[in-house]
Amino acid sequence: MLLLSLDLLRLDIRARCARGLALSCSIAAGAIAASTNRPHRATSRCAAALAKLAHRNVAAQHPRLKARDVLARIVPLWQSDEISLYRFDHPVEHEDQPYEARADAFRASFVETGRFNLEVGDSSWRVTEGDVMLSHPGMGFRASFAGKGFNDRCISLIYLAAEDERFDTARAWARSGRRVLHASNRLSYLRWLLQSADSQRAPMLAEYVASEIFREPDNSPSALFREHKFAWYAERIQAARERLDAEFDRDHTVSALARSIGMSAFHFTRVFTELVGRPPHRYLTERRLTAARAMLKEGRNVTETCFACGYNDLSHFSRSFGRRFGVSPSRLLR
Repeated sequence: MLLLSLDLLRLDIRARCARGLALSCSIAAGAIAASTNRPHRATSRCAAALAKLAHRNVAAQHPRLKARDVLARIVPLWQSDEISLYRFDHPVEHEDQPYEARADAFRASFVETGRFNLEVGDSSWRVTEGDVMLSHPGMGFRASFAGKGFNDRCISLIYLAAEDERFDTARAWARSGRRVLHASNRLSYLRWLLQSADSQRAPMLAEYVASEIFREPDNSPSALFREHKFAWYAERIQAARERLDAEFDRDHTVSALARSIGMSAFHFTRVFTELVGRPPHRYLTERRLTAARAMLKEGRNVTETCFACGYNDLSHFSRSFGRRFGVSPSRLLR
């Protein structure tokens, strides 16, 4: 289960390893590999020290569990100041045991494969592929399985900046009782975006999913902004659009765009989407593809156009172009 190695993951997140750095720590019969893209926060901890400290924390917070009972693999995929994206699974050879734990962060765990049983208070769920487990700081839960052991693999988001951004100060998440979101087309799409964020190295996709998942429950329609607030938002969103229009060939993150106009990443994404009609990553994709079509019509070759428009992979560029315009880039040149 995703939160099984919570202590270990927290150590890894706080370490903020340098980009491309991998740490492998043997915990019983498994390993944890970690890498992030925060070079200015490189850690000096060696793998052995991290492993020793992880064992100590697990033993202190879960005295009823032996080290072999908390074995799991955690592979960080991407991290900003606001969120952390990682994948979690279990070694096949590991002997699992049901366990109890308490969440220490706002977290959304998208189940890619497998299933497990979840109990929170008097409620229980059978969490399966396509479902999403939601947790908040202080939430106690029990996880168990049917069969030989835990077999779930998850891709997960942690809201690192929740406290700094005063998320859910009214504790709406805790009161809502939302612990499991059952599979739907919408959740499948959000999970697909997270997987694409990893495979395409597109952090804006992960940031968009986080902005959709980590929102305080509210069933009321969106209220109109007051005039002065609307003007404040409009000026800043337009500045962000102009930057994306002018620098579509560069790599962007929602975090950097939001900071440049004095907004938090999640709030920026929601306001941008409401005013523009599409989230930032879709706006940037449309801008790149429109520019690509113009370049191709001017006679530039496909490879040159691909990299000139901010794509790092020719196959991905060709697929995206074909989906948008119904014709491959090479056919447009003929």
